[in-house]
Amino acid sequence: KKTYKNFKDINLNNFLKFLNSIVLFIVSCISLIGCAPPEPQLELKLENQPVEQVFSFADYCEEKYDSILLLSPYVNTEIEDFVNLKMSETLRIWCESNTDFDTFSTLLFISNGKVEAFSEVMRIDADFVKIANDCPQFFSFRQKFILDKDRNVHLYSE
Repeated sequence: KKTYKNFKDINLNNFLKFLNSIVLFIVSCISLIGCAPPEPQLELKLENQPVEQVFSFADYCEEKYDSILLLSPYVNTEIEDFVNLKMSETLRIWCESNTDFDTFSTLLFISNGKVEAFSEVMRIDADFVKIANDCPQFFSFRQKFILDKDRNVHLYSE
């Protein structure tokens, strides 16, 4: 095996092969890591929601949805309610893979049985896990919630 004593000894072809390998590796990493979520995505900004104050999703987006489906981390997406929803295959695959992550919950905004939009809510901003259990949970779009001091979300009833 040949060893190189200095930069001048490196063959240009070997250097180009090496450079090509590095570029290919970087492109592969970016394509695996940088998979962008499908559209349309709603930015809810729940990090600005004050604790101990009642809110609904109608406070954060237009009222064109009739229900919301909450997918908390590690939720079973093989149940009939999720499987039967009308949505793009890209969004379905994206939702199924994202339930493997513990850092956020996914909210699907539904109108007439079809998913029209979605949002990722970081658990540090608003943690829905206490109301989600282990399966997807449907809520009315007008359902009221409240955040406790630890930013856990609870159902609100008057």
